[in-house]
Amino acid sequence: MQASVLAPDAACPSCGGTSGRVHSRYDRYPSAPAIGGQETVIRLQVRRFFCGSEECSKQTFAEQVVRLASPHARRTPLQRGVLEKIAFALGSRPGRRLARRPAAEVARMTLLRLVRALPIPELGALSAVGADGFAFRRGRNYGGTVVDMHTHRPVDVLPDRLGDTFAGWLRAHPGPGAICRERAGGYAEGARLGALEAIQVAGLRHPRCNLTDAVDEAVRAHRKRLRDQLVAEAVAQSAPSASVTEGRPAGSFTRQPTAPNRNGPTPQQPRTLSQNQEKLTTETT
Repeated sequence: MQASVLAPDAACPSCGGTSGRVHSRYDRYPSAPAIGGQETVIRLQVRRFFCGSEECSKQTFAEQVVRLASPHARRTPLQRGVLEKIAFALGSRPGRRLARRPAAEVARMTLLRLVRALPIPELGALSAVGADGFAFRRGRNYGGTVVDMHTHRPVDVLPDRLGDTFAGWLRAHPGPGAICRERAGGYAEGARLGALEAIQVAGLRHPRCNLTDAVDEAVRAHRKRLRDQLVAEAVAQSAPSASVTEGRPAGSFTRQPTAPNRNGPTPQQPRTLSQNQEKLTTETT
């Protein structure tokens, strides 16, 4: 796709004066969003003009095409906005895979640079903030984060977890009426020094974790005693009462006869004690 500017003159970005004297021409190739699944590149012809003002520090300047190309940019503002939204939503690696369809082939580090180049939004009125710690390098270097509790978005990053650092941040940003913090002593001290009138709310995550660890440690330490107690209770169970077996005849405990086998000879049925006594009496007689 080819494009050029039809205006006869252009304004100098330094002094603001217009000039129509063309110094030279050159081509730029900004990348645009894909059309029909194909990468789109615009061949933009740009003119360089002489600046006619004697007080201007520049002798020549290049014309700027608004909404199509930015100074020293390799992408159109539209494509840059699409990539920024993808990088914010997905990050570097997933964003790179998704950017192939609506934009163009980009590297994951390019998406990260686009996010880092965005201006930091200004802080508004903060009525409730949260403070928590994280590890730059676990076991060696720790920092802190400040979060807006209404929007649940990070507001600032603290270089450490000391109380003086957090107190200084609260003095620089007055107004929070409630501080949700973890149970570290540095945040509690910083809240008292920086915002004395604010209400402090301690998190429940760490007490729950500590309670779980303590119960698990106690059960593991007394596992043998619990096992021995279960064995003792099983041994101490009462035997069947004698009344259950009283009143039953001696020969009542007999094996049940098995069903006859129709495919072969019928097995001999077991005799009870009373039947054996009747047989013995008959034979004696």
